[in-house]
Amino acid sequence: MCVDASLGDIADYHSETGVDDRQILNLLKQEGFLVIEHLRYGTGRISPIRRLNDLCRFSQSWKIVAQRRP
Repeated sequence: MCVDASLGDIADYHSETGVDDRQILNLLKQEGFLVIEHLRYGTGRISPIRRLNDLCRFSQSWKIVAQRRP
C-alpha cells in the first residue's frame, strides 16, 4: 500500500520530532558545501526567556550559512 504524504504532513512530523541540524550539516558537506557558520541559540519572545533558553537549552533554534564550493 502506497501512501502519499502532503507537505503539511511532513511539516507536522518535523514540528513534533524536530530537525537535527547535525544531519543537515553532514548532508551539506557530503554535497560539497562549505559550512561558513553554524549557530545554536535559545528562542523566546522576551529576552529573559531567550537567556534562560541559552543557558538551559529548553528551546533552541539554529542557523546554518553554507556556500557551494566551486
